[in-house]
Amino acid sequence: MITLHVLIENTARPGFTPQHGLSLHITTPRHRLLFDVGQNGLFISHAGKMGLSLSQVDAMILSHGHFDHGGGIADFFAVNQRAYLYAAPGAFAPHYARRGDGTVESIGLEPALGRHRRVQFAGPRQKLDEELTLFAGVTGRELLSPAGNNMLIEREGQLAPDPFEHEQSLLITAAGSPAVLVAGCAHRGIVNIVTRARDILGRDPEIVVGGFHLSRPREGSEVDPAVVDALADRLSQFSSRFYTCHCTGRGPYERLRQRLGEQIGYLSTGERLTV
Repeated sequence: MITLHVLIENTARPGFTPQHGLSLHITTPRHRLLFDVGQNGLFISHAGKMGLSLSQVDAMILSHGHFDHGGGIADFFAVNQRAYLYAAPGAFAPHYARRGDGTVESIGLEPALGRHRRVQFAGPRQKLDEELTLFAGVTGRELLSPAGNNMLIEREGQLAPDPFEHEQSLLITAAGSPAVLVAGCAHRGIVNIVTRARDILGRDPEIVVGGFHLSRPREGSEVDPAVVDALADRLSQFSSRFYTCHCTGRGPYERLRQRLGEQIGYLSTGERLTV
């Protein structure tokens, strides 16, 4: 059995505080994991409300190097003295976003945290044990969301489009449980990430959790409905059950739901999913 608690997400159940970002507590037969930590220490109080002890987490996975997924890293290290943080190379490099008015804003993480003794950099495909596999380097180009076109990296002193080489996903293959794929924002495209997971597994993952990056929540914008419809049609070809959140946006989610029905659901802060 695998249980997932939503500690941070853009929406929230009563008694919890919404925050633009993502943090998931995941329990497997062998592990207590933290996947991302939101913008700050809010995930800690939410964990307490849900009866979770973060000091018992044995590994933290960072999906990519943006502040709304890794801003709470220092807070996590303060309450947990043993877990290693697994990140893709480049996660602590400078990252930026170009806003609608043309201004450029830093959205990266504190670079010094990348030198913390408990930070480990994972390879393109790294099996942590029989339950956990991390993978990055997704090369597919199918249905990439235009909502990521404003995100930038710094190379040789110049800003350039971010190819999201610092993005990684988690594949959980616990004995006796469905295979679960967890993505952060799926900047490399959720279709391409699920396809890569299928290559690793030899079948579709039964459960897929993560944002699909169909909106820019901080700017209040969403991708064209035709993009959402094309994605829904493609996702329907997988046998997976999808649970989305965060950067998908409520409008695109409702449109996906119209076409996918029970194949997709939404996760909010304070909710628990057991598979």
